[in-house]
Amino acid sequence: MAGDLGVDLPDAPNAEQQAQAATLKSVSDSAFDATYAQIQVAGHQKSVASTEKEIAEGTDATVVAYATGYLPVAQHHLMMAEEALAAAGGAPAAVPAGSGGLMGTADGSGQSLAWAVGVAGLALVGGGVVALRRRERADTHA
Repeated sequence: MAGDLGVDLPDAPNAEQQAQAATLKSVSDSAFDATYAQIQVAGHQKSVASTEKEIAEGTDATVVAYATGYLPVAQHHLMMAEEALAAAGGAPAAVPAGSGGLMGTADGSGQSLAWAVGVAGLALVGGGVVALRRRERADTHA
């Protein structure tokens, strides 16, 4: 869909995502779960908000339809991240999730589908760091 709409997808995490990955790599084992959950809650809050904006204001029917189908998934993931954060004893506002990318522009000039790029990047970075930390923990405890 991105190719059809002329939206270039990133091939690497953006600066904000790289900073979040560095934070996750540097926190203590005891703070890792809460920090990861904070980042996930903030990212999913932005995902839900930008998806709702795309549904309300989007002009491409294909993207609006995709966003409409994606919204319940994003809301469910936000709920799961909030539950993980509560279980870890963290607070949602502690870690910023970034600018919202192109959809976060004040004039709303962001390209359709750009909101999904940020969501996918956050998931990729977060998942990779979690796998790395789990592997490090397994090596430490072996």
